[in-house]
Parts: sequence; C-alpha cells; structure tokens
Amino acid sequence: MTPSFFAENFAIAAGKWKNMRCKLFRRQSIAPEFPLEDWTKTAIVQSPTEDAAQNAIQQQVIHNAVVEMKDKFRIPLILHYFDNFQTEEIAQVCNIPVGTVKSRLHKARALLKKSLAKEGFPHE
Repeated sequence: MTPSFFAENFAIAAGKWKNMRCKLFRRQSIAPEFPLEDWTKTAIVQSPTEDAAQNAIQQQVIHNAVVEMKDKFRIPLILHYFDNFQTEEIAQVCNIPVGTVKSRLHKARALLKKSLAKEGFPHE
C-alpha cells in the first residue's frame, strides 16, 4: 500500500465521520435521545492513589477540552498526537496547506493549555 492510498482512505473515513456527526447533531436538535458526549467518552480507570486520581481528573479535563474543540482543530490534534501523523500527511488528508496544519496544532495546544489552567492544573 502506498501512503497516498492510506491518505485517500483516511480522508474518506474522516468525511464520513463528519457527515455522521452532522446528522447526529441535526437529530439531537429535533428529538434528543442521549447526551452527545456518551458516544465519544472513554472510560477512566480509577486508582486509589492520589496521583492516579489527579491524573484521571486531568485526563478527563483534556478529553472534555478535545471533545469541545471545533473539528478543524480536533482532527489535526488527534491525527498528530494519537495517530502519529506528520504535518505533511495531515495536510494531505485534510486537503489543507502544511502551514495551516501547523497553525491549527498550535491553536489546539493553546486551547488545551487554557482548559487545564481554567481547571487549576499548572503549566508543565
């Protein structure tokens, strides 16, 4: 498989995900069935230690901040930090310039930092 084959398939999957999400929001506005967060939420493993509890809270704050981000910031952030895509690959998948990917990653990091500071977590 060539990198372009992977990028094309990922672009199709990302488009379908966006369409499904738009459809869900339209349906939720007409007749709410369940909270929107339920279908994206991941389980947090609880531990009895204070550090583990603090980490779990921080993970939840990060998760909430990512979920609340606009797609144009969330998609590059997830692709870069969770799927280990390079900026050039993200640009190809999202069909945007590399500079735009870099600026969106910068803005997404700033939004995460702001969310953590608002919840009382120090800058590290």
